[in-house]
Amino acid sequence: MARRSRVSREGFSLLELIIVLMVMISLLAIVWPNLQKPMRRNSLSEAAQTLCTAMDESRYQAITTGTPVFVHLRQGEGALRTGSFEDFDTAMQTWRLPASIVIADVRWTLDPPKEDGLGTSETGSEVAEGVLAEVQSDATFTDGFPPGLGQSHAEWWLPMIASGRGRDAAIVLRDTSINEKLTVTYASATGALEIVR
Repeated sequence: MARRSRVSREGFSLLELIIVLMVMISLLAIVWPNLQKPMRRNSLSEAAQTLCTAMDESRYQAITTGTPVFVHLRQGEGALRTGSFEDFDTAMQTWRLPASIVIADVRWTLDPPKEDGLGTSETGSEVAEGVLAEVQSDATFTDGFPPGLGQSHAEWWLPMIASGRGRDAAIVLRDTSINEKLTVTYASATGALEIVR
């Protein structure tokens, strides 16, 4: 009879499972806020990658077609548009950023004066003016240049032309959920993009 009373118990009781579950939930509640920030920062990185892809593809389109392509950015929006003047109103490609990411600002950056090999130099603003004049002369747009091309504080047009000349810019992305910013710097001469937190 002593042998029957020594039956080993396998498994867990319902009470033990509930206690373990409560401990796990408590730990998750403590750790969750610390895990959210890095995951949200991932959204900024994803947005920067989307922006870089859109700009690379626009530059490639401009080089292969030999026609100017623009990246259209609007402050406070979570999307950007790319296309030529002909596609301006109808067929611009839209690139969506992650849900909480918006375009906060675009700053035109000026290059230091560059020698062109002929003993003359030009400043970044002269390069930008030359690009805009070249794009205007290439465009077959009846209304001329879009309003506020690079002039408005709420809307920007970043040109990509086949010759590799363009406008250097620093594009600031903001994550509205955690109020953090990230800057993507574009060097038009080389097409290089740099991401700075």
